[in-house]
Amino acid sequence: MLDYETLTLPTPFPAGNVKCYLIKNDPVTLIDCGIYSLESLKSLKEQLTCFGFKIKDIKQILITHAHPDHYGLASTLQLDSGAEVYIHADEMRKAENPTLLLNRTSEYLAFYGLSEELRSQLSDHFSWELGFVHPLEEVIEIGDAYTFTFEEAELRTILTPGHTMGHLCFYEKSSGLLFSGDTIIGNFAPSPVLEPSPIKPYFRDQSLVKYIDSLRRLKDLPLKLILPGHGGQIVDIADQFQRVSNHHQKRKKQINNILMERNEFTPYEIACKLWPKFKRPIDMYLAISEVLGYIDMLSVEGEIRQEETASGFLILRK
Repeated sequence: MLDYETLTLPTPFPAGNVKCYLIKNDPVTLIDCGIYSLESLKSLKEQLTCFGFKIKDIKQILITHAHPDHYGLASTLQLDSGAEVYIHADEMRKAENPTLLLNRTSEYLAFYGLSEELRSQLSDHFSWELGFVHPLEEVIEIGDAYTFTFEEAELRTILTPGHTMGHLCFYEKSSGLLFSGDTIIGNFAPSPVLEPSPIKPYFRDQSLVKYIDSLRRLKDLPLKLILPGHGGQIVDIADQFQRVSNHHQKRKKQINNILMERNEFTPYEIACKLWPKFKRPIDMYLAISEVLGYIDMLSVEGEIRQEETASGFLILRK
């Protein structure tokens, strides 16, 4: 059985503090590690000390996904401890070349109706976020069903694309324990984000469609406790899955109702109708990501069709 502690590390991001997990069984392991900042590193050291550990004791760092609040400190900790860093191959491709991904994201957002001014502001925001990451160098790339063996326990990876395409959860079967990263979080429904492929230009995965499939896969497991990347631990598993399902059905219905108002929309136009008072460019990015997810769902269900034109991307009712 795993013996673990929860570490709560500060971030400047809208999602708030990030939850990381210290596995005290041999080999000592950290699941996610917070942003690259002096404040985060100081907090991590202090909490490790409270539990009787130092950075040099860490032997493994397991990354759920390549967002700054989950992997930003990994390279620094590896340098201080010699720990092995594990990450999904798709996430490593993004971490290797974040500028390429940002440029492709900007191109996509123009295609989906976002103005040059907003795209410029968003690029500035993403560049600011990258300041909280120290680049990864030596990693071990892993995929689905990879097993980590501990003293008296095992952890198995579960690939859960959606929030990001290479997102990994870590599952301890004997106790029904799931470290869920941002696939399931305690205080709100995660956003499957717009994520151009780092390998195939102008290819976009259907993030929400894949996210729903990932939830179905997790729902079939005999889970007893979920430890998320944000918010509190989740013990009422069935209620959590139902609340997430209700949220997605409600939002899909809202977007479908908007589409009934006229024959065609851009994703940006729909986002502005749903959230007319957004204040930050990052909010509009998340809004367009969410709209695209539900558009993909409605398209798969045969309710609408998506059309690419010389001037951009249109959503039309059938």
